[in-house]
Amino acid sequence: MESSLFAKMIVLQVELSDDPTVIKEYIDYHDNIWPEIVTDLKARPIGRMRIYNLGNRLVMLLEVGQDFDLKEGIHIQPPSTKVAEWGKIMGSFLKKFESGDYDEWTEMNKIWDTEKYFTSEKKYITGSSIEEWI
Repeated sequence: MESSLFAKMIVLQVELSDDPTVIKEYIDYHDNIWPEIVTDLKARPIGRMRIYNLGNRLVMLLEVGQDFDLKEGIHIQPPSTKVAEWGKIMGSFLKKFESGDYDEWTEMNKIWDTEKYFTSEKKYITGSSIEEWI
């Protein structure tokens, strides 16, 4: 997959349960992600997905094609049995409100971007080293 095909960044956030055991279990699942989940994300297609946490807050970065519509979901619909099972397990780790509902991944709004101020000749940070800026 060429990175040029994945021209749009979507940022989502959600809260896990405050229980440190639940947070660790969520992270452990992602350290050993099921192959069916990876196959599904490639087929959707998701160019790249990253999930970060700070305590119980999660932030997901999705790199997708320009025509990707989040309303259609992150996974292929209808989900396979394994993807549905994964979703149910991951959903059980989310913060539960007094109403009995669980928190859901919510798209964040971009409020500022350096792109407006930087020239198109720049090089981006790659890997763990910084390339020279032109």
